[in-house]
Amino acid sequence: MVLKMQDTGNTDVKVIIGLTLVHFIGDFYSSFINPLLPVFVEKFALTLTEVGLLAGLSRFLAFVIQPTVGYLADYYRTRLFILGGPFLAIVFIALVGVAPSYPILLVFISLGSIGSSMFHPSTAGMISAYAGRHFGLSMSVFNTGGTFAFGLGPLFITYLVGTYGLEVSPVTMILGLAMMMVLLKIVPSPQGEGLARLGFIGSLKEVLGSVWKPIFLIWVVMFLRAFVDHSFRTFIPVLYAQEGYSLIAVGAVISLFTVAGVVSGLVAGHLSDRVGYRPLFYLTHGLATPTLFLSLLWLPCHWVWPWHRS
Repeated sequence: MVLKMQDTGNTDVKVIIGLTLVHFIGDFYSSFINPLLPVFVEKFALTLTEVGLLAGLSRFLAFVIQPTVGYLADYYRTRLFILGGPFLAIVFIALVGVAPSYPILLVFISLGSIGSSMFHPSTAGMISAYAGRHFGLSMSVFNTGGTFAFGLGPLFITYLVGTYGLEVSPVTMILGLAMMMVLLKIVPSPQGEGLARLGFIGSLKEVLGSVWKPIFLIWVVMFLRAFVDHSFRTFIPVLYAQEGYSLIAVGAVISLFTVAGVVSGLVAGHLSDRVGYRPLFYLTHGLATPTLFLSLLWLPCHWVWPWHRS
């Protein structure tokens, strides 16, 4: 969803903060799912296939359908997508702890993941309309909100569930709903550019134009990266739980993985300006595969995370 820049160069700080908080609160609840997979495995006696279905459906509904949701958000210019999305994530992901069966757990996570897909296109598209001359800074602040949520969320939920039990998860709803009351006052309605009149395929053609081939190749690379990333996030919690690590330690590993990705991304961005992006691309992707392979198969688990083993 693309929006026009403000006529003035001033940044609307209140709106940028509001959009960042939407990003934070939606991703904060979405980050609960993977760290709790070992608990779901124990509660419902899940197989690895069922674990994969749970995590795969969550990621598919949260990310892959975003272009379609973005088109609908452009067609229906309402705050329903911006605020309704986080609301779904807050309510249904908080209810996973009281799901009575695996099918109901799938429904709760699916609805929460759909909520995550609803707010991402709209909020990201609105940044340019309120950033003024500070678009880069505003976008970085917005992105940091989501990344910080994925770093903090696993620590928060694993501590809570590890201390008080899975049944306490609905209590987390209070925090999110209180935040939603604030966001209702400061987040405006979106203003689209009218691409909806072109239809979904027509909108893609209008936006991508003649550069669709390099964009498609970039998409393929990002797809493969995300495939590995989410596979790691899905099965590492199960592996480390089987190795005897506490739920809090599992959450810490996921948080560390997320935060390290943010820091390395900033460093890589700086280095790419100095040495070029191609050498850095090959170096980082070349190191990622053997590093993840070592962490899974060859290195003892305490090399990866030395504490909280039962």
